[in-house]
Amino acid sequence: MIKKINLVGTVNLIFYFFLLFAFLGIALLELASFVLLCTFLIYLYNVKTKIDLNKYILFFIFFYFFIFIQSLFSNYSDLKYTGLGYIRFIIFNVILIYFLINSVIKQNKNYLNILLLMFLVIIFDSIFQFFVGYNIFGIEIYKNRISSFFGDDLILGSFMIKAFPILAWFLIYNNFDFKKNFLKISTFFGFYFFVILISGERTAIFLTIIIVFTSIIFISKLRNVLILSTFLFLFFSTLISNFNIGQKTDPLNRIFFKTFYQITNYNLNHPKLKDYKLSDRLKNVEINNVNLFSKDHQGHYELAINIFKNNIFFGNGIRGFKSYCRDINYDSDIGMCSVHPHNTLLQILSELGLFGLVFYLVAALYFLYWFFYCIINKKKIRSNHYEMLMLISLGIIIAYLPIVPSGDFYNGWISYLNYYTIAVFYYSIKMIKTKAH
Repeated sequence: MIKKINLVGTVNLIFYFFLLFAFLGIALLELASFVLLCTFLIYLYNVKTKIDLNKYILFFIFFYFFIFIQSLFSNYSDLKYTGLGYIRFIIFNVILIYFLINSVIKQNKNYLNILLLMFLVIIFDSIFQFFVGYNIFGIEIYKNRISSFFGDDLILGSFMIKAFPILAWFLIYNNFDFKKNFLKISTFFGFYFFVILISGERTAIFLTIIIVFTSIIFISKLRNVLILSTFLFLFFSTLISNFNIGQKTDPLNRIFFKTFYQITNYNLNHPKLKDYKLSDRLKNVEINNVNLFSKDHQGHYELAINIFKNNIFFGNGIRGFKSYCRDINYDSDIGMCSVHPHNTLLQILSELGLFGLVFYLVAALYFLYWFFYCIINKKKIRSNHYEMLMLISLGIIIAYLPIVPSGDFYNGWISYLNYYTIAVFYYSIKMIKTKAH
């Protein structure tokens, strides 16, 4: 029989290095999830215990059966069983929660240091690629975007911002000494945010602003660290925007000028305007037909709303947006086709309808309730527990924020990251409840 201590070690390894697996790709995430399931079954057999089917778990079980049954009645024959595989994310989530609540997962500063080292490597590699044109493995800049080890998957910024609340949660969970390591950790996060900037991912940059600003206000342990790291970030940003120090891409051009053009249809970088100051260029702006983020995004949203109007209660089914576009050869009279609507809320509406929206709203209200509960009852909650819950709440908010573009709701890589974050969120709530009693 496998010793319990080995099972505990395996669980802790998967929990701490989950971000490493996510960094290395979906295949390792699937493997880690499978190993976790096997470990869980053996552990249950050894300790002779059962899982408590509480309201939280039942909510996700009902959500799974909703999307599975809905997929069975899909109008598209190749999508009738697409909902079946979604259960693995919920199982992964429930197992993590079980191990967290039952204190199987412990503090481990060695694992934390390895995790920090991993991000140092990503930061170094990204900046190296930014100034040299290729990373340490010879992967060249793709489409004028810094992507580091991700190559042609332009998700460096998304990964970094999604990982930030989890990484910060780990620091507090392991009682990291922010005062003793103030300059080191501030510099680390200064470069961390700089990497998000040079990735050129505009949504990731916007979410970084939200999460850093909110953390400075509500999370005292990180306040001074984030203030200094923000100044460092602004210094680096100003440096590359005003001087050519060898950088191979111009992320600020994409972030500001391209975004302005996509929203307003007015090109501030037009050759005829190149001799004018930016302030003078803005004076002559004539804005017509303003787009929501871009013409493409606007088109995706219009099509998603149209699909929803035709299937108000149940939507067009899982991956119904993509299937609809496939049926019309990606040539829609209304809006613009793609593989998904690039917005979580609109994807739920167009593919799951009003019934799917109910699940989204219930979950959102639950998350927001605990977010504001923490703020209102801060003095009654132990400092570490308060800050851990606030951090991971921010992670969930940026994952499901309905006002910004997003990835595919059913994407495996995104789903594992989200359900991992939700598991940590639930555990953070249990810590507060336990201390309250």
